[in-house]
Amino acid sequence: MRNYQTFLDGIALGFFLGFLAFYLFYRFKNTRPKKPKSEIDRLVDDIQRYYRRVSEGKREDIE
Repeated sequence: MRNYQTFLDGIALGFFLGFLAFYLFYRFKNTRPKKPKSEIDRLVDDIQRYYRRVSEGKREDIE
């Protein structure tokens, strides 16, 4: 009986830790601010994309 009790305790502990990890991950994901991109953010993304392509040798002109 002792082996079964240890097995069931392990299952209960695993379930509890899994639930706790899921809850903390879900809470962390929802607390991050979700702000829309502004024009400056889009411009910075375009500049980063351009220089990334230049460093890879795939230069494209941006108007």
